[in-house]
Amino acid sequence: MPMMSDLHLNIPGYAESSHNSNPHGEALLTSRNSTSGSSSFINNYVVTKTQKLTMASAARITGFFVLFLITFLIGLIPFALLRIFQKKLSMDKVKKWIGILNCFTGGIFFGTAILHLLPEARELLTEKISYDYPITEAITGGGFLLTLTLEHLVSYYSFGNFKLHDHGHDNKIEPNGDVEMNKEKNEPEKKDSEKDSSETVEIQQSNMSFLIFRSFLLLLALSFHMIFEGLAVGLQKEEEDAWILLGVLSLHKVAVAFSVGFQLEENLQKFKYVILSLFLLSIVAPIGVVIGYIVTEVGEDAHGQEIASGVLQSLSVGCFIYVTFFEILSHEIHITKERSHLKVLFTIIGFAIVVGIQFVKHDHEGEHAH
Repeated sequence: MPMMSDLHLNIPGYAESSHNSNPHGEALLTSRNSTSGSSSFINNYVVTKTQKLTMASAARITGFFVLFLITFLIGLIPFALLRIFQKKLSMDKVKKWIGILNCFTGGIFFGTAILHLLPEARELLTEKISYDYPITEAITGGGFLLTLTLEHLVSYYSFGNFKLHDHGHDNKIEPNGDVEMNKEKNEPEKKDSEKDSSETVEIQQSNMSFLIFRSFLLLLALSFHMIFEGLAVGLQKEEEDAWILLGVLSLHKVAVAFSVGFQLEENLQKFKYVILSLFLLSIVAPIGVVIGYIVTEVGEDAHGQEIASGVLQSLSVGCFIYVTFFEILSHEIHITKERSHLKVLFTIIGFAIVVGIQFVKHDHEGEHAH
C-alpha cells in the first residue's frame, strides 16, 4: 500500500508548489523581519538618545554645584587674604593677574557666544519657525540691549541719584569705614564738639548706607548676567557641549568672584554681610541651570521646548557679548591700561582656543556622519 507521502509526491504540480508554496506567507515573514529590524533600530536609537540625555543631565547637575561652589569659595579668598596677610601681600599684583585672566575668559566668552551658542540657537529657531527673517539675531540684539538697559539703570541709581550728605566738608571714606573730615585750623570750641560728633556719625551712617546700596546693585547686575550664563549650561542637550560650557563659565567665575570678593570686602567689611552677599550671588547661576534644564526636559511639547530653548539661548548670546565687550575688555584694556598688550594677547588666545575646540568637535562629528 503506498504511503501517504508517496501519494503526495505523485500529485502533478505538487513538487513545484511545495517549493513555491504560500508566497503571501513569505511576504509576511519578510515584512515581519523588516519590521523587527526597524523596531530594533528605533529601540537602539531611543536607548542611545536616552543615554546621551542622561549623561548631559549629569553634566548639568554637576554644573549646578560647581558654579555655586566656585563663586562662593573664590569670593571668600580676598576677605581671607586681607585678614591674614594684611599689608604683607601685594594685592595690586594679584589684581593685575586677575585682570589678565579676565581678558582670557573674555576671549573665550566671545568665541563661545558666536561659534557655539549663536549657531545652536539659530538651528533651534530656524527649524521650527519658517519666517524668512533673522529672528535669532534679532533676539540676540534684544538680549544685548536688555542687559545694557539694566546696567544703565543700575549705574544711574547707584551713582547718579544717590547723594551723600557731606554738610559742606571734604569727606574721605577710610578702609575701616570711618570718615575723615578736614577741620579748620582753629580747634572748635567745646560747646560745638557734640555737634561735630553728631555730624560725623550722620555722615558715616550715610556713607555706609551708600556702600551697602551700591553693593546691592552690584549683586543685582551680576545676578542678571549669571542667570543667563547658568541658563546657557542648562539648555545644553549634548554632554560634550555642557562640559565645555561649564569649563568656560568656571574660568570666568574665578575672575568675577575674586573681583567681587574685593569689592564686597571694601564696601561691607563685616564678615556676615560678605557671606550673605556671596551666598545670594552664588545661587543665581545654578538657578539659571535649573531653569534651562526644566525648559529642555520637562513637558511633552518638544516643538515648544525647542523654540523656548532657542529664544533663551539667543538672549544668553546677547548677554555674553555685552559682558565680553562692556564689562571685561572695555574695563581691562581701555580703562585699566596696565599690561594692556598682554591682555590683548590673552584675549586672542582665549578666542583661538574656542576656535580649535569647535574645529575638533565638527571634524569628529563629520567622521561619525560618514
